Amino acid sequence: MLFVIHAHLIRDQMAEDLKKNAQLPYPREWLEHVYAALNREIAKSQTRYPRHYWSFDFDPEYLWFDPSSIVVQLRREFGSNVSTLCAFYRYYYWRTWQRRPLPALEKVARQLSIYYFPGCPAYVPMKIWPLMDVYERAVPSLEVGEYREIAQSFPPFSDFIRRTKSLAQNAPVSEQPRLIRVALTALAFSYSSSVLLALILSAVIFWRRTRWQRLRWLAGLVLFGCAYNAAGCLEVAIANSLDVHRYITVQMYATLLTQSLAL
Repeated sequence: MLFVIHAHLIRDQMAEDLKKNAQLPYPREWLEHVYAALNREIAKSQTRYPRHYWSFDFDPEYLWFDPSSIVVQLRREFGSNVSTLCAFYRYYYWRTWQRRPLPALEKVARQLSIYYFPGCPAYVPMKIWPLMDVYERAVPSLEVGEYREIAQSFPPFSDFIRRTKSLAQNAPVSEQPRLIRVALTALAFSYSSSVLLALILSAVIFWRRTRWQRLRWLAGLVLFGCAYNAAGCLEVAIANSLDVHRYITVQMYATLLTQSLAL
């Protein structure tokens, strides 16, 4: 996953290595082939799924799961030598961080901004919640060869795939009541300011220990909640993307609790 999430940075690093004729543990001709394939598949993902990962200009899930994309091509080239394939992924991931640290850090900062600015996406105010797109994105991952083999020998899983494909075509929509939408909007856009204010007040409470001693436990809880959310976001920002909503959904209760304590 690290390879496809950072595919645009790795592609640029490959281009630089080829341009400078860098000394690498991989043949130049083969690397030119991989670079061309990666560049081509990134362009395809931009055309087919332009909005799946709005913070990127490509779709990492397409690169990973599509039966004809770069991961499948590399897996086919390396055959059963999985360790060598993983070594190639690791090599170029770490080489990209070492040679292109600023773009890599920019990617992390951009991912963190998704959670904190302008509104916290843990709260999703939406009048009509379409579900078809969610199921549609799940279909390519279920069509991976290993899953098809499992489906042949495990009927419940085969039925699950069939129902997922069906819902990708005709899934119902969910509607949020107006009051819930208003509350979620207020919580989303006040999250960053309330957390910032809570951090300032917590610093004052710990600085003026005698005067505000009774509130230190509350300040400690708020700081712990803020740190928990920030650490979770940072981990995802480095290794994956906060465009993947499940990484935000799991923080919703901690976010709501922290914000409630802050307010």
